[in-house]
Amino acid sequence: MSFQGVQLQPYEKIYYHDYHGWRDTKTNCTEAFNVFTATGGELLKAVSFITAEDNVNFAIKIYDRFEGGGLLDELVTQSGNIPYSGLHTIDLDTPLHLVQDDNFYVYVSLSSGGHAFDRTSDVPVLLGADYRTEVPSSASPGQSYYKTGADWADLHEDDSTANFCIKALSEIGVYFEADTTYGWVPLEVNFSGSSKLDVDTWEWDFNDGDSSTEQSPTHVFDKRGWYDVSLKVDAAGDVRSLTKHGYIAALADTLYADSLVVLPGERVVVTVWGTNTVPLNLIKIPIEYDGELSLAYDSFSTVGCLTEYFEEVSCVHYSPSVKRMTFRLCPSLYGTSPDFEPSFGPLIKVYFGFDGGTAYGQQTTIRLDGYTSGTVEFMPEFCGAKCDYILPTQNGYVLYRDCCVGYRGNVDNDDEDVIDIADLIYLVEFMFSSGPEPECWKEGNVNGDLTGDIMHQVDMSDLVYLVDYMFSNGPEPPDCP
Repeated sequence: MSFQGVQLQPYEKIYYHDYHGWRDTKTNCTEAFNVFTATGGELLKAVSFITAEDNVNFAIKIYDRFEGGGLLDELVTQSGNIPYSGLHTIDLDTPLHLVQDDNFYVYVSLSSGGHAFDRTSDVPVLLGADYRTEVPSSASPGQSYYKTGADWADLHEDDSTANFCIKALSEIGVYFEADTTYGWVPLEVNFSGSSKLDVDTWEWDFNDGDSSTEQSPTHVFDKRGWYDVSLKVDAAGDVRSLTKHGYIAALADTLYADSLVVLPGERVVVTVWGTNTVPLNLIKIPIEYDGELSLAYDSFSTVGCLTEYFEEVSCVHYSPSVKRMTFRLCPSLYGTSPDFEPSFGPLIKVYFGFDGGTAYGQQTTIRLDGYTSGTVEFMPEFCGAKCDYILPTQNGYVLYRDCCVGYRGNVDNDDEDVIDIADLIYLVEFMFSSGPEPECWKEGNVNGDLTGDIMHQVDMSDLVYLVDYMFSNGPEPPDCP
C-alpha cells in the first residue's frame, strides 16, 4: 500500500453512505450514482471513489434532479484517467455551491473493473482463524443506484445493507459553537460565529422565532424545546450556511406519580408519568413508598404506556424492608428499536397490595426524587445521545378511604358528591325496576340505620328519608363513617 500526493484532510464535510468502505465489487457495473442531501450552504470541492483495476478512465457528473427514471440538470462534469487501483479523491475544476436541504446526485462512470460497495459481511476474527464474525452495514432505499441496460436500479433491492463507495467532499466556510447546548429554561446561550471568508453580513436563526445579525450573539431560550440553530454568512455574494439540528435543548422535563384515592376492594395501580424534551435511550425511575398506609410491591407493567415497545424494562434494585425500588427502561438493546422521542405520557405502571391491616384515612407518599442505598445513588434520570440529566419530580400519594364520602345519599356515585334528583331516580330504579345496585351501599343507606348486613339495609325507609330531605325540608342524611 502506498499514498500518492496526499495531504491532511482539507475538506470539512464528507457525504457518504458506505460505513466500512470497500467490502465487495459489482463487476458488471460501469455507471453508478449516490444521492445526498446538503446539510448547509457549502462549496462542493471534490468527489471520492474506488477503482478495482489499474488504468481506468472515469467520468464524474453532478446532477440537480433525478426524475422519471433519469438524471436531469447536469451541474458539473469532469473526466480523466487513473493509472492505479484504489481510493481516489478528484478535486473538481469548478467547485459547486450547494443549497441547504436540496438533494444532489453524484454520478461516476468507470471504464472497467466495476464499482466498489459496502455491505454486511463475515470476516475472520484473526488471520487464519476458522471462526468468523459478522460486521453489519446499513442502507436505505433511494441512496445508491446503478445502470442496468437503459434503466437505473436501486442497489438496496439487491442487498438491503449495500451502498456504493462514492463520496462528496465540501468546504463549509462558516462555523459556530455555543458555550452550552442544554439546560433548564430560561436557558441563556452564548454563541460564537467564525468564517474563513471575508464576511459582510451574519444572519442567525435560533428556530424559536428570534434571530440576530451579530457575529457572536447571546440568546435566551425561554420555552421548552429541542432547537435547530442556523448561521448564514454573505461574503461579497459568496453565501454559506450551516445548520446544527437539535443543537440546543431547553429543558422543562418532569417525572411525577399518580395521586390515588383507593376504595375497599380496589387494586392499587400507581402510574408514573414523564415529559422529555430530547430523544432518550435510557430512563431511570426510583420509587419510595413507605408511609402510614402499608403498601406491598407486587409487580409492574408498561402495557398501555408510551414505553410499551421498550426492549428492556426491569427492576434493577428492590429493597422491601425499606420499601424502595428502581426501574430501568431501555428502548433498544442492540439498535433494533428507535430512541424514545420527545413526548408526554405514562411511562410505567406499578402494582401494590396492602401489607397488613388498613384503616380509613391512612396515606402513603409515592416519592420519585431518589435515594441512596449503601454507596449507590438511585436518581430519576433521563439519558440520551444529546445529554444525561437528573430531572425534577412531583410525588404522588395513595389514600385509603371508605366508599362513602361526606354524608350519605350520593347513590349514583357522581364525582361531585352532590345529592340531587339523579340519586332519587337511581334508588327508585334499583328498588322497583331492577336497576343497578348502588356502587357504595353506605351511600344508599341514606338514613344510616347500620344494623346487620349493610346490603340489606337499603330499603323503603331510605327512599322515604331521601324524598323527605329533598322535598319536605327533612333532616340532612347522617355523615359517612
